Amino acid sequence: MGKFMSPPQAAWLAIATLGVGVPLSLYPLAGVRDWQIGGSPAAALADPYFHAMCWIRSLGAVALAALLLFRQRRSSVAVTLTAVWIAGPPVHFLMRGIDMRAMSEGQVSWNGVSGDSLATTLAVPMLVTLCLIVPVSVRRAYAR
Repeated sequence: MGKFMSPPQAAWLAIATLGVGVPLSLYPLAGVRDWQIGGSPAAALADPYFHAMCWIRSLGAVALAALLLFRQRRSSVAVTLTAVWIAGPPVHFLMRGIDMRAMSEGQVSWNGVSGDSLATTLAVPMLVTLCLIVPVSVRRAYAR
């Protein structure tokens, strides 16, 4: 096992976003969701899926941050970018469909994509992608 080398600053931003930002951002999301549909029959139907998604996203983000911090290889960047894009927008839209189906008591499964929802869904994957691909210092540090 080699000596620990500190990642470049841009990689630290990606690591902090994944390790701290993603898990902490799910608490307000859960609070807003509870305010919207908490205690309703829709919440009873969709809550297990929502909370499982929050836990899996949090644990996955922390694991990706640890991967970037301790395994400075090209494959770590590839795994991280693939995971944030797969676990970001598709899972968000899946959960939105489940919520819509639950709130309409099985009548509606989708009401379209609003611009604000799309922007917030793409924020973390875009930030992580820009932090890990654009800076030359990150490409050099993760070149092995």
